[in-house]
Amino acid sequence: GKTGLRVWHDQMESGADNCVLSTCPNHRSPCWTDEQAFTLASVDVMTFLQREHIAFALFSEAWAEEAASEEEAAVHRSAAVASRAAGDSLAHIMNEKLWRQNLGYHVAWNVSSSTPIIARTYVIAWPLWAGLVNQTQAAAIAVTLEKDDMLSAVGLRSTSSDDPRYNNDNEIIPYSNWRGPMWVNANAVACYGLARYGFKEQALRLAARVVGALAGDLRNSSNWHEAYSTATGSAAGAPLAAAGFLSWDTLSAELISNLQAGVDPLALHKRA
Repeated sequence: GKTGLRVWHDQMESGADNCVLSTCPNHRSPCWTDEQAFTLASVDVMTFLQREHIAFALFSEAWAEEAASEEEAAVHRSAAVASRAAGDSLAHIMNEKLWRQNLGYHVAWNVSSSTPIIARTYVIAWPLWAGLVNQTQAAAIAVTLEKDDMLSAVGLRSTSSDDPRYNNDNEIIPYSNWRGPMWVNANAVACYGLARYGFKEQALRLAARVVGALAGDLRNSSNWHEAYSTATGSAAGAPLAAAGFLSWDTLSAELISNLQAGVDPLALHKRA
């Protein structure tokens, strides 16, 4: 209420089960207490909700075009205006409260203790993907994503290698590992976000590393896996967890060709 920031119940709810943005990741962790629920505000939840508002605005505008009467159309247009305003408000709050130009990315925030969380993780790329930053911010984020602690030989790390909690443990139970490994879904979002702001060559270099890791896995094991090691040396790209995994790994199939053609299959579009 004081900040307008939105929060996750825990990291499990975000999909990044044990991401380091939370001191205690989720309700499955031995350290969990109810006081830790709904304390984490981060750019992923802000981005997802902002896009939800914009998607509903687009839906309402299309619905207005098909309305049976002007009165009905006016109701849908009004809903569209309200949804766009809500989305714009979320973007403004995120940039006002979480952006740090000196760091080159948005921090997370503990709303209970009113303290910033400056750990670098994959969510740095989320505002690029949704188009929620200006070009100066985008350039700073692009630089941050290419730093050695974030970029590995096989793609973007889920957590900075400078973080003391960074690891590439082959873990899936009780939760999957977002403290280092490369996740294809996070990397695809980063690639499309970079391309959106004109960093096409950087996006293609990142995509090539991701696709290379998946191709190597197919050659060596005839499988894909849920995540891949971002360790250095011979361990780079080692498959981690869930042999036979498909799901978001299939984003790699057209990742390079989409970037080359300027296509983002995850973008929101007004009806043609």
